[in-house]
Amino acid sequence: MLEVLLAVIVGYFLYKILRFFFGVHRLVKQQQRAAREFFNGFGGDSGQARQSTDEAATPKAKTKKIDRNVGEYVDFEDIASTPAGEDSRQSGTVKYPEEQQVVDAEWEDLK
Repeated sequence: MLEVLLAVIVGYFLYKILRFFFGVHRLVKQQQRAAREFFNGFGGDSGQARQSTDEAATPKAKTKKIDRNVGEYVDFEDIASTPAGEDSRQSGTVKYPEEQQVVDAEWEDLK
């Protein structure tokens, strides 16, 4: 009787240990599959081999979206001027012209 009880207890613990390891194994496989799908573009090329090194190493020529002959060239001229705020640094204060406040709406208090 004692031997049967001991066998049941050992079998139960063995079952729990194996169940834990199979669960860990299943999670590892799911993670590997998710990483493989991520790096292969979510199933787009998962069954196909990668391109050969010759095809991947050759850069493709990019075409311009707008032709060079479209539009016109504008020639800019540099204008010599004093740096902004140079006059105000000499006097020490900055003066701005006073402007009238613009009122565009009149408010009423609601009761």
